[in-house]
Amino acid sequence: MRAMVVLGLAALLFPAAAGAQTDRARAATSDQGVTKEQYVDRAKQRAAKRFDKLDTNHDGVLSSDERRTGRKKKSPQE
Repeated sequence: MRAMVVLGLAALLFPAAAGAQTDRARAATSDQGVTKEQYVDRAKQRAAKRFDKLDTNHDGVLSSDERRTGRKKKSPQE
C-alpha cells in the first residue's frame, strides 16, 4: 500500500511529459503572459520542493508528524 502511494505521488509530481514543452509554451514570454501548461508546471515544481523539504526522513511519505512540523514552521504561533 505504501509503495502504491509513493508511486502515485511520483507519477503526479514528475510526469514524463512535464519535461517536454510544446512550441507554444516555449514561445510564451513574460510579455505574452503564462500558459496553463507553464503555470501548472511551476506549481508542480514548487509542490515537489515543498514535499522534499517536509519529508525529513526521505521515505517518500509525509507522516502526520512531518506535516504537523511543517505547519508549525510555516505559521509561527507567536
